[in-house]
Amino acid sequence: MLFRSFDPTGLATPITAKLKLDLHDLVDLKLDWDDAVPASFLDVWVKNLKDIQMLGSVPFRRTIMPDNAANDNIRLIVSCDASEKIAIATVHTQIELVGGGHHVSLLVAKSKLVKGASIPKGELKGAVLAAVLFHVTKRNCGDRFEDVLFVTDSTICLYWIQQDYRPLKATVRNSVIEIRRFTSPDQWFHLDGKLNIADLGTRPAEVSEIMPGTPWQDGPAWMKLDRDLMPLKTAKEITLTAEEKKEAAMELKAPDVSSHFIQGLTGKIAERYSYSKYLVDPCSRPWPKVVRIVAALHRFADNCRNKTRTTESSNPPTVGLIFSLEETKRAEEYFFRKCTLEVR
Repeated sequence: MLFRSFDPTGLATPITAKLKLDLHDLVDLKLDWDDAVPASFLDVWVKNLKDIQMLGSVPFRRTIMPDNAANDNIRLIVSCDASEKIAIATVHTQIELVGGGHHVSLLVAKSKLVKGASIPKGELKGAVLAAVLFHVTKRNCGDRFEDVLFVTDSTICLYWIQQDYRPLKATVRNSVIEIRRFTSPDQWFHLDGKLNIADLGTRPAEVSEIMPGTPWQDGPAWMKLDRDLMPLKTAKEITLTAEEKKEAAMELKAPDVSSHFIQGLTGKIAERYSYSKYLVDPCSRPWPKVVRIVAALHRFADNCRNKTRTTESSNPPTVGLIFSLEETKRAEEYFFRKCTLEVR
């Protein structure tokens, strides 16, 4: 089998991700060209230079299709993870083998700095990176592409992806829109963080951890299983903790997260509506129209009390009727009285 010693698709991402972070720290110092690098960085960069030298001897498979492949269909498994500083996305191929089982191989990986973001937002940036990376990979696979699944160990990120993007705040909404451009929410699954191979790039990694035969290149054991045996959970199968609900709700314009209720305005309004038992929902129509409807109901009730025979129907229309100032105030006072009782 042929191997390659160069890295055109980011297969050494766990190592180069650390180089990005260390270089970013140097840039933050804003040193001039002639300024010496602080001594505190010496050990870090000596280690980085040694890793760069070692990367030259790391082989990677040139082909992803084994000789005993049952067919040429390619299934993709896209993993993503993030820390407070960097996001990682990987794409592994899963090929069905003759006689059963699957061959798994790393196809491409990528990292992106996400400094300044919270971990859930960093995880969401990682999901965006994964979605875009998948889109490019799918196009290159052509007709051989068969299926894909996405995995993340972030419950908050998964719930944001499942939400309709409209109630989300701008930053998170834009990320979810980008993810939904290239993927479907039902393609995303939750995976335990210990099993997420993308986690390797979010922490300091050694060159030995990306060699042939490692989970990084050959995929973790669970990737070789049939889909129904993989340790994955859908969004409906996981539950946010109280702290996760609170953090997720901070980025929502609506107070619930994918049908998991979070105490907020909606619950209070529903409780008050149930208590007041309005004749007409004051929020269902513009305020002037609601007042006119209640004024018409009051007029009809007064006519019934006075046994006045009128040509008005038992369900009087509000269009075309003219109400006095006294009738309008009476209708408004009906809502004000109900609201006062709600507050009390």
